[in-house]
Amino acid sequence: LFVVGHGCGHGTFSNYKWVNDLCGHICHAPLLVPFHGWRISHHKHHTNHNHVAKDHSWKPFSASEYEEFMTSNVYMWFRFHLPMLLLYPYYLLRESELYGFSGNHFNPWSSMFGPNDRLDAAISSLSVLGMLVFLFMNWSLNTLVECYFIPYLIFTAWLSMVTYLQHTDEKAIYYRDGAWTYYLGALSTVDRTYGSIIDHFHHNIETHVLHHIFFTKIPHYNLVKATDAVKHLIGDHYLKDDTWFPLALWNSVHTCHYVPDHGLVVKYEADPKWKGPRGKR
Repeated sequence: LFVVGHGCGHGTFSNYKWVNDLCGHICHAPLLVPFHGWRISHHKHHTNHNHVAKDHSWKPFSASEYEEFMTSNVYMWFRFHLPMLLLYPYYLLRESELYGFSGNHFNPWSSMFGPNDRLDAAISSLSVLGMLVFLFMNWSLNTLVECYFIPYLIFTAWLSMVTYLQHTDEKAIYYRDGAWTYYLGALSTVDRTYGSIIDHFHHNIETHVLHHIFFTKIPHYNLVKATDAVKHLIGDHYLKDDTWFPLALWNSVHTCHYVPDHGLVVKYEADPKWKGPRGKR
């Protein structure tokens, strides 16, 4: 559902905007994601991908931001340990643009929305509210917890892991003003594989580099063919990591903590004082 709604948000599902908007709401409302709010913040991510200061999806911390952030044990635990995979609902609700947040996706008056976005944002928020009303009118709380909200948390954790690994890797390059370009940012995202079966159920969205280059042009079902056709032209700039995904997640959590405060072209560095998921800094 999310991948189809994702295509609707990019306008690649249909040539008709009303079809994209309708199907986007049908796909995203059951996932409790406000379609237009997500569409707007996600577009900002795509137009600023891998920019140190302007990206919105797993934006890297600068060294000074990291030091400030890590003064809170709660923040440290939830951002640099596996519970970070459960933060997606909080990301959608948080009214802040610090540390990679975009703003409250449900609030039409959030700073992330312009005056022309507010009606769309309200419609999407009402669609999620309507979904919740429908659920609670038809099933008991116990049933919803067991059959809806626990699977929902599993979905958000998986979505967070996939997007984290698409944008967080020690080989990836991040840019500041003066060096960043749209194509350099796109070429710094990472293709991965989760095995042929999971890739199939993902609709091959982990073919992410070409998606970022042509995000309004290529629908998800053509990404593999497009990647195979052009990756030889990209050459050494094409990033793909075939590491088994649990190990890739472990590696990134351990090595990708912050980028230097200075420099137009930077990579992630590891905090030498970080002791891993079971230790403290």
